[in-house]
Amino acid sequence: MRRLSLLCLALLLSGCVASLAEIRQAPPDQMGNFSAPAPTLSYCVLRGIEAIDSPYAAQLSGGPDHQEFFITVTRQSLLARRIVGFELHFLARTQNTQVELREGHIDGHALAQQAWPLIVRCAQQVQPPAATAPFPPGVSPK
Repeated sequence: MRRLSLLCLALLLSGCVASLAEIRQAPPDQMGNFSAPAPTLSYCVLRGIEAIDSPYAAQLSGGPDHQEFFITVTRQSLLARRIVGFELHFLARTQNTQVELREGHIDGHALAQQAWPLIVRCAQQVQPPAATAPFPPGVSPK
């Protein structure tokens, strides 16, 4: 009887999962601007998330113009439905990259909170975009 109750609870909870489209339409749970190119920053963050032991899998996708990238972190439910734990949206700006974190399923919260420090660390490790790069020795801005 207890096993049946747990199965029913799992089925009920898996039916209350927001879709990726709903998560993308929600306001960000966290947002920041970083002095790093969007392609490099998103790839570095992806590698960091993949190194964390978790039932979730991360996938990087982006447009051909290299101005917008998404890291979507998902897992499979008992019903073989894809559950979104969270998503990171990287948007290239003129001088920086804007990153937005949107949380999905409640059990993805802990992993989402581990991802934000990865963004900060990766932004410190990668070179800033060419527009903000320091001038060569002996050359100063006018």
